[in-house]
Amino acid sequence: MPVIHKSPLPDVVIDDISITDYVLRKADKLADKAAFIDGGSGRVITFGELKDQIRRFAGGLKERGFSTGSTLALVAPNIPEYAVVFHGCGVAGGTVTTVNPTYGPEEIRFQLLDASASILVTIEATMPIALEAIEGTDVEEIIVIGEHDNATPLSDVLLADPIDQVAVDFHNHHVVLPYSSGTTGLPKGVMLTHRNLVANLCQCESAIPYDEDSSGLAALPFFHIYGMQVLMNGLLANGCTVISMPRFDLVAALELIQKHEITHFFAVPPMILALAKQPIIDNYDLTSLELVMSGAAPLGAELTAEASDRIDCEIVQGYGMTE
Repeated sequence: MPVIHKSPLPDVVIDDISITDYVLRKADKLADKAAFIDGGSGRVITFGELKDQIRRFAGGLKERGFSTGSTLALVAPNIPEYAVVFHGCGVAGGTVTTVNPTYGPEEIRFQLLDASASILVTIEATMPIALEAIEGTDVEEIIVIGEHDNATPLSDVLLADPIDQVAVDFHNHHVVLPYSSGTTGLPKGVMLTHRNLVANLCQCESAIPYDEDSSGLAALPFFHIYGMQVLMNGLLANGCTVISMPRFDLVAALELIQKHEITHFFAVPPMILALAKQPIIDNYDLTSLELVMSGAAPLGAELTAEASDRIDCEIVQGYGMTE
């Protein structure tokens, strides 16, 4: 007889809705609350503004003939507009493939071809690489977050009339196509449905406690499943404020935790090592932290205890796969 190991947590009820409707489930109630704070500039997007921009971006995609069966490549660091593009694509009925913004032209081209992307969204700084990467692909338009002579500004796309969710089969429609690390060869696209993403967020609810005063530091990349689901989508779905960082810098992270009284810090083991060992930690007030979560690689028990004692905060370890 097989042995079935059951979770001590309650059974998970999975809502049969789109990932965007799940993530924005508290947006109307919290319309004036900051959904995103850009860590570098301090720029704020409220939940109300986020919902509106997502629906307008979806409308702009619809005007371009982008719909079910179309794929958009998103090549950007952690900025508030990431969620606008990610979810706007889903609302339009398309698929978003998330691309590592540190890739070179050949690596981006491989993913564009493999995912059959027709639109690429990126930032000003990455435009020279993007222009080279689209050569020989099916990309017909580049949308830039900012301004560039050879791309359509995102601000222009957001002038479109907002639309509601295009009808798709939530159980079978592939809304996101992140790529694996390629440990067994070239990176491979992982086909994830609305149902996959919603189920994952529902699973996390019993494991990661939040309230509507919670906030999270988002330094881990949104193109990766950890950053995409646990940081971006998970925090927003629980009405938390996301303080985004385009890349991790220890001093900048400490300053943001202290300034914004951040309650949740999502990390990888090298960051936990810094919390345990770096002398500069003592120069900052980290008492707002309620939970530090480490993932993506194993974290030893001794290092966990040392860092936890140092900052007087619980540190837990999570495990998950892109698949």
